[in-house]
Amino acid sequence: VTNYLLEQGVNVVLLPALEYMRTDKNAEPDLNYIKTKLAVQLEMHPDADLYITQGYICRNAYGEVDNLQRGGSDYSASLIGAAVNSIITNSSADVDAELPSGNNYFVAGFAAQANGAVTFRNCSAAGDAISSYRRASAFCAGASESNCIKGEDGKVLIENCCATGNVSARYPVGGIFAQTETVDVLHIKNCYATGSIDCERQSGGILGLINTTASVIVENCYYIGQTIKGTVAATGSNETNIGGVVGFIAKGNDIVIRNSFAISDLVGTTKKGYVGGVLGCAKAKTTIENCYADCSMNATFAGGIVGYITAETKVSNSTFAGTGTDKVCGGGTPTPTVEDCSIVSEDLTPSQIAVKLGWGENEAWDLTGDAPVLKK
Repeated sequence: VTNYLLEQGVNVVLLPALEYMRTDKNAEPDLNYIKTKLAVQLEMHPDADLYITQGYICRNAYGEVDNLQRGGSDYSASLIGAAVNSIITNSSADVDAELPSGNNYFVAGFAAQANGAVTFRNCSAAGDAISSYRRASAFCAGASESNCIKGEDGKVLIENCCATGNVSARYPVGGIFAQTETVDVLHIKNCYATGSIDCERQSGGILGLINTTASVIVENCYYIGQTIKGTVAATGSNETNIGGVVGFIAKGNDIVIRNSFAISDLVGTTKKGYVGGVLGCAKAKTTIENCYADCSMNATFAGGIVGYITAETKVSNSTFAGTGTDKVCGGGTPTPTVEDCSIVSEDLTPSQIAVKLGWGENEAWDLTGDAPVLKK
């Protein structure tokens, strides 16, 4: 392909994958190595108009030719995109990701990690993500403080993306994004997830855990799933934080959840079971506006919109139509600011809920069917 393009007069350069793509001793991508070596390759050809490289193949920690396993070509694209702080668009993945042994890695249906200034736009994932330990998502598992590509500003945008696979891990778990550990700014916009989620704690239909002082916005998103279930032993001290949209805000900087909805069964089985139709638990300043939840709930602290708070929280123009609670907020202090919220008895389709939230003016969505779908 490269030779053909050269013959056609295209200023193209082949970047050999074996010069920069490598896995570590645990057969996981060596992300710092990839970023460093890929930068060297790009600096050798600064004037190229087009770069071509190979997917799937790599070297392992011992210098041997190896591969990134099933789905490796899409995985190569995600790794390269993260390494150069780029935009990943119009990509799809349909491969199950499973990590059966106990470890601290990331498991996801589309991209395991997203560190630095990375944008995912118009992408989809259909595979299941199963981990015996931590961090799993049907789309992107998040970002790690160690062995990761760290961009200058840590901005991650996920826009017009969807994930339909099931997710299972101990914690944290999210339909679109699992955790924000090294992300400075996270914006999830016009996204949806529809798989079931099985976890111990810290799980949300869209986003599982915010545990840095990140600025986070989740807007125009929805989750429809059979269940989000947290199953820590009732005698344990761990909290179960389950939310239809966001699971647990442990830290953060003015978190905003707006124009979003969830339809699911939410189950928290610990003495500190915090379950909310939109948000499980907020321990940092949070604003929830124009949201909707149609969820059945079973937990010690269950709220139609938010389960439990220990920080300043404002909830406005939001509606709950499920069962298991008659409260907007299940408990905690300080008392949240609640404006124009209601608990109703109505049976709306997902698209009708979207219309109620004002999505009819959003050009990203097709609302003609029972459930909203992203326009292509």
